[in-house]
Parts: sequence; C-alpha cells; structure tokens
Amino acid sequence: MTADTFEHKLSLPAKTVHVWFLDFENTPLPAASSSMISGDEIGRANAFRFEKHRTRFIATRAMLRGLLARYLEDRPEQIEFVAGEFGKPYLANRALQFNVSHSGSIIAIAIAHDEVGIDIEQLDRKCDVERLARECFEPREAGQLLALPAGERVAAFLKLWTKTEAFCKASGCGIGQGLRQRPDNRWTIVELDAPDGYAASLAFVGHGYNIECFDYLP
Repeated sequence: MTADTFEHKLSLPAKTVHVWFLDFENTPLPAASSSMISGDEIGRANAFRFEKHRTRFIATRAMLRGLLARYLEDRPEQIEFVAGEFGKPYLANRALQFNVSHSGSIIAIAIAHDEVGIDIEQLDRKCDVERLARECFEPREAGQLLALPAGERVAAFLKLWTKTEAFCKASGCGIGQGLRQRPDNRWTIVELDAPDGYAASLAFVGHGYNIECFDYLP
C-alpha cells in the first residue's frame, strides 16, 4: 500500500469487525512506508537495536496508518493518535476504534466502531506453563491446562492467553488490571482463524457481530 492509496476507501458496516493480517517477513514493504509514519514513530523505530525489530515497527505503523486512512478518507501521515489512561492508543477526534498485535512475523490489526482488542501469539515458543497458568488464570482454568499432556500445554496456554489479553486490551485497563477482572455478559471473545503456527483472539462489546478477516497486501 502506497501513501496515496487512501483514495481506495474501505467501509466498515454496522455490527462488523474487520481483522487484517500481514506477514511482514514474506511481504515486501513499499519504499514509501517510512514517509507514512510520524517523526516520533521514526525515532522510536531507530531506537530498536536489531534491524528486524525496526522493520517490524515501521511495517506495523505504516500498515495501521494505511488502513485507517482508507477507512477515514485521510492521508496516512495526517492521522493523529492519543493515549488513554492506561496507555491504550486511540484516534484523536475520530470515533473509529482499532487495536494492534504482533508476534513472530505476523501483524494483526482489528478495526471496529466500538472498543476492540486483538492478540496474536506464535505457538512455537517456550514458556513456563505451570507458573503462568497459576498466575494468570482461575484455578479451574489452570487445572484444565495442567491436566493436558505435556506436549499440548504450551499451545493450549497460548490460545487461552490470547483471549485474556484481547479482553484486557479491549477494556483499555492494561494487563495488570485486566487479570483481576473477568468479562461480563456484554462481551464477545472469540478465537480467530489465525495464520498457521499462530493463535489469535478478538474481544469486543456486543453480540451478533460479523467478523471479517483479510490478508493485507501493501
């Protein structure tokens, strides 16, 4: 997506959430990506020690700005963001909501009319499932995880974790606060059809929504 493709408008129907996935390691980024992001974002990118992390950050911000520009009919570089009380980013003076997650080579972005959260996790990783399950989940959930065969626990933990983190991000209260809360019946939390080797979940307020997933092609 180049800086001028904001003219190709995207529309978001009522009671619909759009989810976009990008494999940034296997998708060439347009040369104009850096021109789509702000000076502050360029400074943040340059602060990363490793090139792959700089590349992912620039890809994420350019993808986010490029998508929002098409929904808002604005130029990517003119979009402004503000932070909520616990650091969740929002659009300045715009009603559209979004949330971003990345893991491994995959970037995931959710776009909605109301509060939304998304999380994606690469399944091929090591983690201390027993400790994390007891720290992060209710005793019943932790017990179910730890009752699984050892070879299945990491993937099961990460799939459940994506639901927890998606809710925390949607609620805007952060992980620390969110782990002490539980979603009430206003919330929908669903596992997404993620790229191979990943788990992803989406959280939003409301029911009966359409969830539409797309591959992002710059």
